Amino acid sequence: MKKTVFIILLGFITIYASAQGIDSELNLGFTTGDLKDELGLEVNTKVAYLWEVTPRYSLGPLVGLSWIFSKEESGGAILDDSFGYTISAANRYDLSDFFIGADLGYGGVSAGGGSSGFYYRPVIGFMIGERYTIVASYASLNLDKKEGGTWTQIGFDKGNTLETFQIGVRLSN
Repeated sequence: MKKTVFIILLGFITIYASAQGIDSELNLGFTTGDLKDELGLEVNTKVAYLWEVTPRYSLGPLVGLSWIFSKEESGGAILDDSFGYTISAANRYDLSDFFIGADLGYGGVSAGGGSSGFYYRPVIGFMIGERYTIVASYASLNLDKKEGGTWTQIGFDKGNTLETFQIGVRLSN
C-alpha cells in the first residue's frame, strides 16, 4: 500500500511542478552498480528550475525523490525498499531537437540504516513535442562507507555505489 501511495504522490508532484513553469521528470530506473543484487527497480521524480544563461545553455537547482525496490530473490531480501533523495545543480545544453547535460550534487538513501554522498548524472533528452522530452540518463550515488556499521553488517563489503540507468519523460514550459 505504501508503494502505491508513494508512486501516485510522485506523479502528482511531477504534474503540479510542470504546471508552475518548472521542468519536471518522471523516470523509471534499473540498478546496475555495486548494489544490483540487492536493489532493483527505481521510480523517481525530479524537479528543476533552470535559468537561461545563454540562448542554448541553462543552469539551475534540481531536487529528486525516488523509491527503490528491493529484490526479494536476493537471499531473503537483505534490504527493505528504500527511499532516496538528490539535491544537485542541473546543467543543460540545447542542440535543436535534443539536449545534453549533467547533474552534480549530493544524495542519500535509507537502505542499510541510511547513507549519503556525491551524486552525478549525465543526461540526454530528445524532444517529442513542444513540452515533452524523452530523457535517458545514468545516475551514480557514491555512498559513504560505514566501517563497522550497517553497510558492512549486511554484506556490502564489495562496494558502496548505487548506480542506475534511467529513462523517463520531462515536462517543461
